[in-house]
Amino acid sequence: MSFAEALRQSRSAMLATVAVMVVVVTVSVGIAMGARTPDPSSGQPLALLGASGVLPRADSLSAEMLASLTEMHPARTVASSEDLAIPPVALQAYERTELVLAVRISECGLDWSLVAALGRVISDHADRDLDTRGRTLGAILGPRLDGSRGVPRIRDTDGGRLDGDTTWDRAAGAFQIIPAVWHRFGTDSDGDQTSDPHNVFDASLVAGRYLCDGQADLRTLLGQAEALFRYQRSEPFVRAVLGWSLAYQAADQQQSVPMEREELFPLPPAQSVVLPSEAPPAPAQLPEGAAKSPTSSLPRPDAPRSIVTPLPPPVESSGPPAPEPTSTPTPDPRVKPPSTTIPDPRPTTTRPPPVTTDPQPTTTRPPPVTTDPQPTTTRPPPVTTDPQPTTRAVVSSPVGDPGGG
Repeated sequence: MSFAEALRQSRSAMLATVAVMVVVVTVSVGIAMGARTPDPSSGQPLALLGASGVLPRADSLSAEMLASLTEMHPARTVASSEDLAIPPVALQAYERTELVLAVRISECGLDWSLVAALGRVISDHADRDLDTRGRTLGAILGPRLDGSRGVPRIRDTDGGRLDGDTTWDRAAGAFQIIPAVWHRFGTDSDGDQTSDPHNVFDASLVAGRYLCDGQADLRTLLGQAEALFRYQRSEPFVRAVLGWSLAYQAADQQQSVPMEREELFPLPPAQSVVLPSEAPPAPAQLPEGAAKSPTSSLPRPDAPRSIVTPLPPPVESSGPPAPEPTSTPTPDPRVKPPSTTIPDPRPTTTRPPPVTTDPQPTTTRPPPVTTDPQPTTTRPPPVTTDPQPTTRAVVSSPVGDPGGG
């Protein structure tokens, strides 16, 4: 064998080895990514993605989370009672869900407050933008589940009827339910012969059915936590929903927040609602208007790990924030403040003269007598002169306090 032939064989062997290594690495990475990013269209389990198609953040509820269930307190859940207001049509839908499931799945024990909390955390009750029959004014859609960073890969399963996308699936509606889950649990709650994720009556009932699935018992906090974790495998999500649920219960029992309960339009009897095990009724057309993302109420990732973390309302800024009073430096009382748009309400003649023109320098004053209960008697005349001008300037000067003192 010549040297050239040996060299060619050696190169061929090296190339074959490299190719095998590339295949092995590619398969390994693919397996690892497949474990992190389930793809239901290729046979991966939907259970890992929950109802909304969100990548799991944990395999199970932690021992810390389970132990903290006994320490929940509704009074610390929200910033103020104003945050607990619910649009009347949404409240009617949540209570309708409780009624229907009490008839159809009585062993579940779902309370309307848990459904309301779910709607509050996921989309702020459909962004509080519902018509009189509970339909969103514009589709509420999650991100395209195309396998890009942070989202799973789910190819279209509904022909775009629920989410308007014929290539990839998207979570839809006030409760952000993906089409594959809607196909299994979709129901007509309001009797309009459609099963519509963009209708809060249908969507809340589907969300309630999902929570009750698998013989769940929602009469206990533990049962609620486990069901919510199935909905979305994230402990911050579970904490937030449980906190809002307790707050709604407490506000309703104490009547501290007016719950506007009214029958906006007649609904069929709860007994007439069918919970199909196969395909649900056909969905309605997508709502008119521009599609938008859900307004999530989840706490920030850096928020304290507590179920009772305060949940302030979304900030809607209309201009630059006003400066905090404590952020401005304390003015020097010895310096006369410049003229501003807020005039001094007191005559300037009563202000003490500047320190630099003080005819009686402080160095000429006698040392203070610590044993004298009335030190002013040892000071030189005139008596009417303020011996400590800086102290009076701090009290009477309106600088930094436009309202006067």
